[in-house]
Amino acid sequence: EKILFDEDGADKIRSIVDHHKPSLVIFDPIASFLGADTNMNAANQVRDKMEFTIKLAREHNLAVVCVMHTNKNEQQMNLLNRTTGSV
Repeated sequence: EKILFDEDGADKIRSIVDHHKPSLVIFDPIASFLGADTNMNAANQVRDKMEFTIKLAREHNLAVVCVMHTNKNEQQMNLLNRTTGSV
């Protein structure tokens, strides 16, 4: 079952966290949870979807790790600039 950062997905993730009480949640890769309707290059769209993870971390006192993939442009030496989508 695919879970997205939408209202239904947030409820499912909250339910899992409530049940298991983890100290760490990892979303890998983050693009899979944003959904096809989110433009990864638009910071405002990504930020809007990611707001839920901040609330989740605060409410449950847990760490959230979001994994991003890098692009294939090995000419760019700065790894931060090689992430796919909005940094």
